[in-house]
Amino acid sequence: MYMSHLECPKCGATYDPHKLTQLCACGSPLLVRYDLDKVKANFKKSDLIGA
Repeated sequence: MYMSHLECPKCGATYDPHKLTQLCACGSPLLVRYDLDKVKANFKKSDLIGA
């Protein structure tokens, strides 16, 4: 939804966030990277109050 890509913190390789992938080819767990501009455009701080 708001993911831009998966990224390996060890070697910097990137992967498609819509394909089920947990580990990089180098063996490191992948980190999710988000499209923060999309998140910012769709949420307000007030949306988090009471969540």
